This record gives sequence, C-alpha cells and structure tokens, in this order.
Amino acid sequence: MRSALSRSLPILFAAVFAAPLFARTGISLGHGLQLNSMLNSTLKGNLQKLVLNQANQPLTGQSVGTDYNSNWSGSASDGDVAPYALVSLPEVRITSSWFAGKNTLGFFTALTGIVPQTSAYYLGGMQLKETGAASPCSGVNYASCPLAAMGFVGSGGTAIYDTEVRTNLRSFNISGGFTFATKAGNMWSGDIVLQAEFGLNIQQFSATTQFAATRCTTGVSAPCSQQSQSRVVQGELKTQSHYAFGPQIGFNARYERPQSAWFFELGLSAVVLFSRIESVGYTNFVAGGTVAFTQTSTALGIDAVQNNTAVLPAVLLRAGFYL
Repeated sequence: MRSALSRSLPILFAAVFAAPLFARTGISLGHGLQLNSMLNSTLKGNLQKLVLNQANQPLTGQSVGTDYNSNWSGSASDGDVAPYALVSLPEVRITSSWFAGKNTLGFFTALTGIVPQTSAYYLGGMQLKETGAASPCSGVNYASCPLAAMGFVGSGGTAIYDTEVRTNLRSFNISGGFTFATKAGNMWSGDIVLQAEFGLNIQQFSATTQFAATRCTTGVSAPCSQQSQSRVVQGELKTQSHYAFGPQIGFNARYERPQSAWFFELGLSAVVLFSRIESVGYTNFVAGGTVAFTQTSTALGIDAVQNNTAVLPAVLLRAGFYL
C-alpha cells in the first residue's frame, strides 16, 4: 500500500506541473516589522489603567481603624504611555519545494520573535491628581483624601512625578503551511519568483511592565535629602498568553540566479490571531520607603483574563540559500 502511494505522488505532481519534477530545500534568515497596534489596543488599555488609572477605579481600604475612599488619576506630560505600534520580527525559515518549469509547490516552517525586546517605554513627567469628598484634596483628611494626607499630592490636590515606564516583551511564533510559486520574469541576470502561502501561526508571548514615579514632598528633584520626604508610585503588570493562534497568509517576491544557491526575498504576511491573555499586577503608593496604599491590577479595572482578536500584518526581508 505504501509503495503504491509513493509511486502515485510523483505522477500526480507531474500531471499538475506537466514537466519533470525536482525537489530542493531552502534555509533563510530574515528580519522585519510587525504592525502590532491592533493587539496593542488591549495591552495599551491595561498599561494606562495600571499607571494612570484610566478606568477611574477608587482607592479604598482601611488603615488603623479608619476607612478611606478617594479617586486618583494620572496624566502624562511628555507623550503617550503606550506600547510601540511596530514590533521587531527576526525569523528563521525553512522551505521544501517540488518544482517543474515555472511552477513550484512546497511547504514552509518558520520561527519568529525569539529575541526579547522593549515594546513600550516612557520617560517624562506625570501629574498625579486626587479628588474626593473634600475638593480640592489638601491637608489632613485621611478618610476622603488619603493621598493628600500622606503627601502624595500637594495643597492643590496635584503633584508632578518623574516617571519611567518600560515593557519587556518575549515572544515565540511558530508558523507552517503550504506554498505555491511561479516564475514571473527575469531581472539582473536572475529570476523573479512570486510566491503565495497559507498556513497556521501559533504564538507564545509574555509582557512585563514595570514603572516608578518619584517626587519629594519639598518640591525639589529626587533623590530627596531625607527618606521621609520621598513619595513613590510604582507597579508591575505581568501579561502572558494562555493561547494564541490563527491563520496566516503571505506573499513573497524572490530573486534568485540559476547558477547560484543564494536567494533574496521580500515577504508580506498577515496573521489573524485569536488569543486569550492573563494579567496580574499591582500599583503601590510608597511613602518614606513604606507602602501606604496598594491596588491590585483587578482593582484598577484590568481583567485577569481577556479574549482578543487581532490582525497582525508584517513585512520581512530574507536572505537564504538552497541546500
């Protein structure tokens, strides 16, 4: 049975291509950029809830028998606290193909991502504002304005903090599928080959955001002359994919010379990614080295589990050789 199948496959391919059948394997290294902004719409929302409390979640709790409840928000004064729209995309790719004449039918598999990278960075000022039952929040009114009572904001209910935010991304993307190519013409003593591909993309990614915003109650720049004058808003958010996969389509334009094993390729692709991400984190208010208030990421309006659908287009340049 196996012998009959092995004899019938070359006959089938030959009938399709109507020419003698040959096989070859290619290996290439590539680098490109992926437009990640649609996936980042979720990550951006989480980032701004963590750092700026854009979900307007109240700060509530109890300290030494006193209940407190207030509202706070942050605003960036030197740009947007958001992930980069583009993600760097290094790639290792292997192709196996059967060709006859102008046409080629084959398979591909690729590993992209691999290298950790910074996917969001902000360095600048942030205005922290508190509003409560007593407005503006000033003086010692711990129940309604705990941040003002602890010196996190000034007499007008606001304060400016020196702020740094960074998100580190790790991703591993495996894709594989089918290719069909045809010779389109000649240029520079070589062949121009156009190739279409369809496959499946499976991803595993994680993003860790850390931030720190600092000020001195005296109004001078940090570091403060005394630790008791230090006020810090800091936090961390860890996000990772529970699953992430989807179909991938692509189009490649390849230049190769008949007497050379080397080739160069420009590739365009798009992944429709269906993912579920899980997030956990916190934002702390630290006065004089001691945590005075804290909010978990859930309390800040960040869902612990989020389902997401995104379209991720990419462009890559590749250089490779045939074995």
